[in-house]
Amino acid sequence: MATVTVSRRAANRSTEDCYASPAVLPLGPSTTSQTHHLAPKRQKRSSGSSSDSDETINGIRVEDFRVGGPYLCVLPAKNFTTSQQHPATTKWNSQFEWDIINLLNRHSVHCKSLNLVDRRSAKYEDSGETETVVVSATRTNQDRSWLDACLEIRAFFQFHGLPTLNIEIIDERASMEKYTFPVFENDKIYSKWNDLSSQICQLIGMEGWLSLECFRRGTNLDRQNNPPTIILTIPMDSTKAWKAERDQITSLLDAEGLEEVAVEVLRSYVWRATDVDLVVLPDNAWEQKAQLGMSIGLHGSDIKSSTFGGFLQLLHPSTKQWHTFGVTCYHCIEPEQGGNDSSGLFKDIKKWREKGMTVNEATTANIRIDQPAIKDHLARMNMIEQRKVDWMKSPLQKRVKEAMINNEFIIPRDEAFYKHSEAAINQSLVIKNKAEKFFATGNALLGRVFAASGYRSTPNPDRRQLDWALIQVVTPRIGSNNVPPVGSYEDENGFSVFSGELMGQPPKKKILHESSLYKIGRRTNFTTGKYQSLRTLHLESWETDDKGKKLVVVTEEEAIASKKGSLFSAKGDSGSFIFDEEANFVGLLFAGNMDTGVGYFTPATILFEDIKAMTGALDVRLPLS
Repeated sequence: MATVTVSRRAANRSTEDCYASPAVLPLGPSTTSQTHHLAPKRQKRSSGSSSDSDETINGIRVEDFRVGGPYLCVLPAKNFTTSQQHPATTKWNSQFEWDIINLLNRHSVHCKSLNLVDRRSAKYEDSGETETVVVSATRTNQDRSWLDACLEIRAFFQFHGLPTLNIEIIDERASMEKYTFPVFENDKIYSKWNDLSSQICQLIGMEGWLSLECFRRGTNLDRQNNPPTIILTIPMDSTKAWKAERDQITSLLDAEGLEEVAVEVLRSYVWRATDVDLVVLPDNAWEQKAQLGMSIGLHGSDIKSSTFGGFLQLLHPSTKQWHTFGVTCYHCIEPEQGGNDSSGLFKDIKKWREKGMTVNEATTANIRIDQPAIKDHLARMNMIEQRKVDWMKSPLQKRVKEAMINNEFIIPRDEAFYKHSEAAINQSLVIKNKAEKFFATGNALLGRVFAASGYRSTPNPDRRQLDWALIQVVTPRIGSNNVPPVGSYEDENGFSVFSGELMGQPPKKKILHESSLYKIGRRTNFTTGKYQSLRTLHLESWETDDKGKKLVVVTEEEAIASKKGSLFSAKGDSGSFIFDEEANFVGLLFAGNMDTGVGYFTPATILFEDIKAMTGALDVRLPLS
């Protein structure tokens, strides 16, 4: 069969654009004297392939532990049942399966399992047809056997009129999760990172990338078994080849004596957005007093949701009185645009993004905010109603109820389950009635936007992104910053226990590298992360000059890594307050890296100074009660 090699960059991408391992000595027998003269060598990959190639052959992509096409979704993946109407489903039978297995056997691919599924990325939106025949196997040799098997199976699909059906042969090692940890303070790169990151920016230029940072990263849950890694994040749809930049960075590392540091170029994105996915609101979501970490959304909008950080107080310049405001991110309160723009504020949004929203502009705009968001509220109401319907249809419910009416014997286990389920349903209906009344009476209104930063950045040096909004909370809904609002939380090491204490003022001392930091957010609730004191660089282009040309700037951001693989934050957590082990406020979460799980926050001092500059307040603090 003739093969055609083409670039795969127009579609069918892996999140790993390219990679260079730490420099290691070549494997194989050698004497001590020979080893002394051998130069360590970096192992390089592109798109998951040790051949360092980013090409496809007749639509088939070859990775070390996964081969297939014409479309491979980004890992990790989830499998769903294919539509009954899909042509592949109608042709899928035992003979069809055996024909595929015979083709696999012909190329010595030992199949563990074979399934027709609708295969989709668990993290990213898919850009191709997702119906896929997934073959689980173990790859023992990096030869052409998997590629040749895929080429023949693709031809088999096309013969049967299934040109868009994908084939994917995968070794479980392809799905190994990568973990991201702060570097150690005694890592050589720790003291060199500021200068080194500036040099890298000069090498790679000021366009085409999103973030540049350094963490220990790899597939081992033990941090010390993963190498320090320079992580360059580029857009998912980037068509640029980044191997040259990878090699420039590795040359710089080698010149600095940092052969132990890896380089990873990732296709991902930095989320700075509200969440369109649903969450299950807790039972206490409909309380009069607003609660930190709870769902909020634009008044009456069922499009998106985000997080209410908590309360701050501003000292009025004239009255010298402290006034309480709610806090979240600017992007959480920005009115919807395009087809969903019912606010009539479209013309103002560009100005707000670049210059911020003044107190007077916010008064005119009158952007109102609900807590909880109506989208999340309706989702919980529908869930309660569906649970009730399912219970009423349950054979056990009908059987026990009829037996009770007829005074018949009931199996004790059935009776206990019936009573437990009835009590749970009734409790849910009480919550539903309370929640619906909460919205019907207008009590869900939290307040209106008072002022906001837009997407400005602070002046040099140490330029930072700004993304905050103040909410003038209606008086009955002004609450307190209890951590957590209800119940208690203990971190996994048992070092910190939070049981409703009031959040304290920002600590005067600098946050120590690897300190545990916490947040309560709408999407991932109460979580723990590890602070990384090395700066993260972001490339941003929100602002324009006098001629309308975008101004590209590099900003320095504070970063928190997830702890032991558990997710620290996700889309929908924007606006969360970040606090330390003593429940002292340290900053405002505004963004995160989709692939690495690293969260980014605005430090309290910078947040407070900008709030004072935008509002004219004399001072900013956390409420004292």
